[in-house]
Amino acid sequence: MVTCKREIAALLSTVYESSNGFTQLEAPECADGANYATCGDYFARGPLGISGEEEYGHFSKIFYDGYDASSVLLDNPQHVAEIGYVAWSSAMYKHMVQ
Repeated sequence: MVTCKREIAALLSTVYESSNGFTQLEAPECADGANYATCGDYFARGPLGISGEEEYGHFSKIFYDGYDASSVLLDNPQHVAEIGYVAWSSAMYKHMVQ
């Protein structure tokens, strides 16, 4: 039980630091599509910033059920920043898997 509490505390402190106090869910230089040529579709989103086509695809495949679930977030990468439970799940994924 102590290990679980420590792991949760580590996750929350890492998310707090990484997301600028839980306020920043997109890379600031890429938010609002300002630098699409530089950032592309799969820039860092979520509390811990999953990024890149491979990471979006892998998280999507783990998170969503069904055939070819890896395409859900590849087709809608903005869900990682816009939908709360997807954002928190991406943080847990990045913290535990990466």
